[in-house]
Amino acid sequence: MDSTRLPGKPLRRFAGRPLLDWLLDRLPSMPTVLATSDREIDNPLAAFAADRGIKSFRGSLDDVAGRMLAAAVVENATHFFRINGDSPCIEPEILQLALDEDPELDLVTNLHPRTWPYGVACERVRVEAFRTALSETADPRHREHVTLCLYENLARLRWKNLPYAGEPLDHVRLTVDTEEDAHNFEALLHRVGHDWPRLTAAQLATAISNS
Repeated sequence: MDSTRLPGKPLRRFAGRPLLDWLLDRLPSMPTVLATSDREIDNPLAAFAADRGIKSFRGSLDDVAGRMLAAAVVENATHFFRINGDSPCIEPEILQLALDEDPELDLVTNLHPRTWPYGVACERVRVEAFRTALSETADPRHREHVTLCLYENLARLRWKNLPYAGEPLDHVRLTVDTEEDAHNFEALLHRVGHDWPRLTAAQLATAISNS
């Protein structure tokens, strides 16, 4: 909640609704856990999750990777998707494509290389591979940047990248991380209206470029 670039951004209201509600609109039907810190300032996030009927998990602010792993273990998950709370334009189709991939893959991603818009990230992580990678590193960067430990050890992993099918859209920002992003997202919502949950990343990229 105390983001330095956009304070309070997870619950900041856009077109009358918190940012996280716009994100939840676009998630496929799958178990969802809101993983946040155990600090008092993030209590509103846990309250939001409870109000929406989804689970929350709280852990260390600085050990983000450890928090994600612990949340997955509590849920007895074999895999998890990492979805950032400032990425409301997540593409349901890319999540489903990743879900359908071989469960033996340690990582399914669309970020290596990035060809989708910034803010439309898909990372399906096999929990045991993630646990092993974290146990073998003492690099504090790997605790702050959740999946960095995987990308820096791809030669040892079974992984697959899911590129965008058309012309790369990695020059488009569909995240909400700055005041400029917030302004653009508000304009985007007013442009697309009730079609929001059904629009593809490409359609959103076109709409935000024209807003």
